[in-house]
Amino acid sequence: MYRQKGTGSARHGSARVNIFRGGGRAFGPVVRSHAIGLPKKIRALALRHALSAKARDGGILVLDNASVADGKTKALKERFGKLGLDNALIVDGAEVEASFRLAARNIPNIESSRGFAVVQTDVKKAIVTLEEGHRIDVTTGL
Repeated sequence: MYRQKGTGSARHGSARVNIFRGGGRAFGPVVRSHAIGLPKKIRALALRHALSAKARDGGILVLDNASVADGKTKALKERFGKLGLDNALIVDGAEVEASFRLAARNIPNIESSRGFAVVQTDVKKAIVTLEEGHRIDVTTGL
């Protein structure tokens, strides 16, 4: 820039400040989230309504347990084919069986979840095991 004293002009420290050509932006963009958070009770109510609508439309299928004998994707895909499932969310108890999870992860549009971690916007057919179904009855009152 130029020296601070003796020029008769205002003192400047850097040529990159916003008042100079090629300098910074005065009020640049600020990165922040514009998401709207909903209260827990409202989210639970939405989940309850979504599950009720799915149950009414026959969108919830209950299985004894989510397991596959040899842990092969081909065998699991054939089982889902017999049930007519091509787009589903499998919800198991506290922990999904490892062989089932490994077999299911390679099938498109099939997801497995531990606990009932379904979101309100999930439009897939829900497959629930008996253990987890009992927990859903207790927590949601369905």
